[in-house]
Amino acid sequence: MKLHPSLLTFLLLVASFPTPAMAGSADANLNVSASVVPSIIIVPPPPAPIPIENVTDPSTPATATVPIAITLPDDTTGKIKIGEGQNPAPVSTNNNPVRRMTDGNGHYLLYELYQDESKTTIWGNTDDTALSLSGTGSADNVNVHIKIPGGQNVPAGNYQDTVLVTATL
Repeated sequence: MKLHPSLLTFLLLVASFPTPAMAGSADANLNVSASVVPSIIIVPPPPAPIPIENVTDPSTPATATVPIAITLPDDTTGKIKIGEGQNPAPVSTNNNPVRRMTDGNGHYLLYELYQDESKTTIWGNTDDTALSLSGTGSADNVNVHIKIPGGQNVPAGNYQDTVLVTATL
């Protein structure tokens, strides 16, 4: 039998490749990684009307406190911002919001949201006007203090607004 040079070259090349071992063991590292994105949970209370009886009396503002449950990851610091609402006054800004409820008939009732019970720190929608909160990994109740200034001349009716609460890390 006569071998052709190309077949001989092929046989020599095949014989020179290492063959896998049929016995023994081998080790290899498998790298495993994951990216964990911190999660934030905000649970607003159900809508509840704030009873206002003497809103036309300038010396008697109506006030209320509403808790919002906010969960931030453990050992993190977050900022809680509250937007201007759906009916902001023309002069309203994210830094100095002038919020208004409406009765849906073109009448507006001014209201203010505060971070503190003494109602001195307006709650806005910027880092400077946000509330700082330390995360515990569990739900923390954050109180929103509401004040409806007295002396507003509006017709009787149901007034409402919706504000966006944003939590960031």
